[in-house]
Amino acid sequence: MRTVYGSLPFYDSLEKQDVERTKAIIPIHCPRTQLPPFLIALGSESVVTVTSVRLVNKDATTYPVTAWTNIDYETCIITANSISAIETVGTGTVMSNYFACIRGKIITVTFNLAITLGEAPTVYLVRVGTGSIASQLATSGANSITFIADVDATQYYVMFFNTNAANWQATSISVAHEPEIDITSFFVDIPEIYTPTDTDYDPYIKYNGDTLKYLLPLGAYYVKIANGEIEYYSDWIMIQNIYTNLITSFINDTYETWISSGNIVNSAIETGISGWASSGNTFTVIKGESIRVIFYATLNSGVLPKVSLGIIGVGQISTAEIQIVAGINDVTLVSNTYTSICSLALWNYAAGNWFTSEVLVTRARSSHFIQIAFKNSKNFGDLIYEDSFEQKVWLDAILNDPSHETVSIGEEKDGVFIAEKLISKLIYSVIAYVSQGLYKCLMRLPLHDTIEITDEVGNTYTPDVGNVIIEQPEWPGIETSKVTIKFNDGENSAFTWTK
Repeated sequence: MRTVYGSLPFYDSLEKQDVERTKAIIPIHCPRTQLPPFLIALGSESVVTVTSVRLVNKDATTYPVTAWTNIDYETCIITANSISAIETVGTGTVMSNYFACIRGKIITVTFNLAITLGEAPTVYLVRVGTGSIASQLATSGANSITFIADVDATQYYVMFFNTNAANWQATSISVAHEPEIDITSFFVDIPEIYTPTDTDYDPYIKYNGDTLKYLLPLGAYYVKIANGEIEYYSDWIMIQNIYTNLITSFINDTYETWISSGNIVNSAIETGISGWASSGNTFTVIKGESIRVIFYATLNSGVLPKVSLGIIGVGQISTAEIQIVAGINDVTLVSNTYTSICSLALWNYAAGNWFTSEVLVTRARSSHFIQIAFKNSKNFGDLIYEDSFEQKVWLDAILNDPSHETVSIGEEKDGVFIAEKLISKLIYSVIAYVSQGLYKCLMRLPLHDTIEITDEVGNTYTPDVGNVIIEQPEWPGIETSKVTIKFNDGENSAFTWTK
């Protein structure tokens, strides 16, 4: 494979990551709703499909299980890391202590099993209130069983279980929290193998930056993409609340059944036509302001709700109510009133039974990050822009001090300049500290014909082609570059006087 220096570079070995060169993690900023878009040029490698996408952090493996409890084996001897169990007539169960996991967390159960008589036990990952998440029948000898937590929860446990007569001994038992989180299930469509229409290019693994089903966990990670034994590793990313969630909870008004935890709706049931709930906290909006709402909805029966901005005692204040769909929802609500204090409203106009992932409600801007989205009408170099690919980066910066340039057109007579046309151009700038890998991406920014820059107060800038400058970077240290980006705002930043 060949590394493509786009929004998120990938390598075919960990030794090629920026951190290995610089000995410091300078992560690429990433929101919780998506990964930065990326391209992986495969070359001659025969990758058929992506089988898993994982986040890997720098934490050490932890071991959350410290005790086992016999529930109903007739005979059970337990030590720190071994279990000897006998059951002659009925079922037998041994369970671990409870432990917490976040969605996608990988749990590895290892042990050596000796079977004296009867069947081997089945090993389960169980979540209190839900039941079995996954299970696997153990085998005689060495066992290594991998489970993946399905939601954020505090009461998971591991269980050994028999339904028939059994006599077995498990030794060297270990239940490990691996420093990996499997996010394969977070994707609506897993990153695909894409074959460009231009035959000069080999296939790519391509991810367009689509919104994920679930919010990514906070923290520093690199992304590991696998196809069987072939693995690719990104530079480090820092997943953070680039866009602040405006809500933290929900309050039920008229739903017959409503169970929520924070900003997750665990169960909403309405059998009539008047189900209504709203966010537990309010937030301010101004007329014309866009509020983005993101979550994954699952419909059990009936219909899903509509969503809108509302004021208690006044009603809807968004220009439209939007019908939620089963699956990923990424909708924009626009306020139609002047400065107001409002909440997010969910309401059923017909019977429905549904639940959601964590609901994220944000403004269309980040108060402390600059967002740059860019694409090109043609492929160039190793960047494939066909099939609607667009790059996006977030810089921990704010709009810097502007400057200007003046162009004077005219002639000089008798030592006096007589102006015929004067053009004053306003120049904006952003200064950010970035890694070597991201600098290699940004240095090609001026070569793109469509660029949109959103500043920390929500203003957007669309520079003319050829009017973006990446100044030569300063290198305070080998690991970080200080990059200055200068740009105009198309016709909005040129002021002309004519005679």
